[in-house]
Amino acid sequence: MSTVSVRYIVTDVDTAIAFYTERLGFDLDIHPAPGFARLSRGALRLLLNRPGAGGAGQAVPDRFVDMLALAGTPDEVREQVQRVLTVPEVTRIILLPQNPGQGFIERESILRTFAEQVMARLG
Repeated sequence: MSTVSVRYIVTDVDTAIAFYTERLGFDLDIHPAPGFARLSRGALRLLLNRPGAGGAGQAVPDRFVDMLALAGTPDEVREQVQRVLTVPEVTRIILLPQNPGQGFIERESILRTFAEQVMARLG
């Protein structure tokens, strides 16, 4: 199974590390700077960035989100991911959960659904 990297922008990297390692069973791979950490669990790699920490911590323009978003039911998203993975130039998918007005726990639910109902069922 291919490894999939999910980038998540968090306000407190240390709190997010504790949450994902202690509550969800992720392993901490690297934490080289206060604004970045990489965790993993099976084929899922979670990249945590503090806003403004490096290029990946910058906001994504809405027009890119509209063009490249994965949206729909888990079955629809799984089909979209399968299509994306057929493109030879695509080496990773970066998931940025968008749930306006919601906090950390609600976004974590999106990531859990993606991991369990999309990635775990790719054939």
